[in-house]
Amino acid sequence: MAWQLEQQGETVAFLAILDTSAPDSKQPHPTAASTEINWLAEIVLVFEELTGLALNLSLEQLQRLPDLETAYTQVMQAFQQRQILFAPKAPIAELKAWVNTYRLTVQGHADYQIPGKLRGPIHLFRAQEHLSEELLKDTRDAWGWAEGTHAKVVEHWVPGTHVTMMTSPQVKTLAAQLSQSLPPGKRKDLAG
Repeated sequence: MAWQLEQQGETVAFLAILDTSAPDSKQPHPTAASTEINWLAEIVLVFEELTGLALNLSLEQLQRLPDLETAYTQVMQAFQQRQILFAPKAPIAELKAWVNTYRLTVQGHADYQIPGKLRGPIHLFRAQEHLSEELLKDTRDAWGWAEGTHAKVVEHWVPGTHVTMMTSPQVKTLAAQLSQSLPPGKRKDLAG
């Protein structure tokens, strides 16, 4: 979007990217080997990280269940018992929609190609803790974002993981760093 704005003659005063790598066409596509049960297990992991609760439903445990519907039922019950995301009588179709949305988001990121280089810098806010081994293996300069700008990539490290950096108390540090990074005249107290 920033590149498109620049192509239309607009000035992009600030571009922040929050803890994500640029697409890498040299890496295997993340959806290539994943089945629906894999995506369901990923949703469990995301919400375990977000809430700090152990749902005790690993991919291996879900794969041992008789079928996919039983796996969905087990996960939905675990979410509902812990009052995570879903109302007590929410249909399993809601969980299936979450899994599908997550899958499409990951696939969209993998399919995206940077259209051209920006004139201005990119501010990359990175979580200090990493859950994904794949991110640790990404050795590209600034996770590949250096290829997306003629300027530089300014990396900012914030406490937490990809998910928890956006929750309290870590989000206060993120907000303060974002505020300090804004161009003069655009700064606001985001941390308050």
